[in-house]
Amino acid sequence: MIARQTQKFAFFDLAQTLAPGYFISSFNLFLTREYLKDRYEELLAYDEYLGKMRKSHEISYNEIVDQIIAKLASLLEGQKVELIKKYAREYIKERQFFPYVEPLFKYLYSKGFSVNIITADFDFVIETFLAKLPQGFKLFPSKMEVKDGVFTGKVELVHNSNFKLETIKKIENSIPSAFAVAFGDSQGDIPMRPQTK
Repeated sequence: MIARQTQKFAFFDLAQTLAPGYFISSFNLFLTREYLKDRYEELLAYDEYLGKMRKSHEISYNEIVDQIIAKLASLLEGQKVELIKKYAREYIKERQFFPYVEPLFKYLYSKGFSVNIITADFDFVIETFLAKLPQGFKLFPSKMEVKDGVFTGKVELVHNSNFKLETIKKIENSIPSAFAVAFGDSQGDIPMRPQTK
């Protein structure tokens, strides 16, 4: 009789888990400071407003993430994807992973884990950055709607909070015998926890 092997999964958030900082809000600021300069003051004021709302508990962490994502979508409306990807590569140049990430990924691969990164960060911002990691992971990023090579200003998919949980369920439900662990840093990652075993 052949014993059925358990499939092993590791799920990671990106910001503050694999790398310092929050990519969406810092990319917003970078983009407006360096390229969309006419929107910089507006974005600073909006960022300050969200910070005050959060401190006074008038808005949740997940609502803030949704607001920041919506603001980025509005900033990018009408912008060419290839141009924004170029700016994203420039933004990513100086970003680094935490020192434990590369050895941890190599270890997980050596132990047969399927490594998955589920993040609210957008694919066009982080793909170049993640290319620095030992390859073999699966990426589940947020996505913006694009038509004819231009951002429409609409968000197509956000992997935050319950959407992370839904992604994990889909992956695990496709395998009858699974063992999983999840790593995250914020309230947006909490829904991943009950699903992992």
